[in-house]
Amino acid sequence: MLIDYLDKAIARVGQAQARHVQTATRTDQGPTRQRNEDACYPPSGTVQTLLSAEDPLVVVCDGIGGHQGGDVASNLAIEAIQHQIASPGSQKLQCCHFDGGARKSRLPCQRSDQPSE
Repeated sequence: MLIDYLDKAIARVGQAQARHVQTATRTDQGPTRQRNEDACYPPSGTVQTLLSAEDPLVVVCDGIGGHQGGDVASNLAIEAIQHQIASPGSQKLQCCHFDGGARKSRLPCQRSDQPSE
């Protein structure tokens, strides 16, 4: 991937410099919804600053506003990803995007050591 190539180049050029990545998350119910059905990791309202040695991870799950159980589904997806990350021996996760309507029964992310479909 281009990002991996650029990360390696930056690491080579900037070995003497420390790189920091800052992430921020926020979800919103929108102007017409009764509740917020979206979920994210880190939790909404979180700001993190990570050193270059750490791999930043941000996950957003759209609760498909107005559909029954959207908030439950988005929170379950976040819990599944957190469980995968916390599992001993878990591999680095790769960046991916899934349309929940088309892939409801699949794990929302593939490990980078497994071929994607």
